[in-house]
Amino acid sequence: MARSRQNPSTISSFLLAGGGADLDYAIGDALGVLPVNAPDEVAAIPEVTGLKGPETVQLKTGPAALRSALLTWLDLSTVTPKTLEAWAVEARPEDMQVIDLLRRPDFTPEAQVQVDGLRPLQPRLYSISPSPKTHPGEEHLTVGEVRYQLFGSDRQGGASTYLGERLAPGSMVGVYIQRSAHFHLPEDDTRPLIMIGPGTGIAPLRAFLEERDARGAEGPNWLFFGDQHEACD
Repeated sequence: MARSRQNPSTISSFLLAGGGADLDYAIGDALGVLPVNAPDEVAAIPEVTGLKGPETVQLKTGPAALRSALLTWLDLSTVTPKTLEAWAVEARPEDMQVIDLLRRPDFTPEAQVQVDGLRPLQPRLYSISPSPKTHPGEEHLTVGEVRYQLFGSDRQGGASTYLGERLAPGSMVGVYIQRSAHFHLPEDDTRPLIMIGPGTGIAPLRAFLEERDARGAEGPNWLFFGDQHEACD
């Protein structure tokens, strides 16, 4: 479990609490974050199917209110083969998400059928972006909020907007460390280091630079980083 701190930048800072050695990390490791879905997306699902939200549904963990299950337990975006089977969908347009299927005319599934078509909400893995030498007791994530349009409506990344917008400073967040077996600095601090971040983003490379600085590494460092859109990134 971690306590969050935020500012207007893209850095989310977590103060570690209650995890002990389980939350010790090395540079190159990732932080698994257990997100909570956006309340407006949760409210939209019962609304389009004529349900109210307090209906009781059965999860693997036991009974729960539909609205609670949608908020913290179920993926509200991803359509899986299980979704198509549970909701008797033979074909769907590419990229169609859960809400798009629920908006089909004359489709009014009962609450349990609705839940049976949704997969469990998955944790998100983010590269840890500080060195533990420079920020003991903290973990930072460098996150860009995902926002886009699909089928004429605004969509958002469930975890990125949770971290960047909906998570209040001081809130408790469920987290865990995902160890990396092969993504670490060389032990020899005199070796040159070339870092290229076209896919992983800047986060782990920021940690590498902080670690090299904290260790007084004498080897030169080059960082090459490219984003997708020159006009807006």
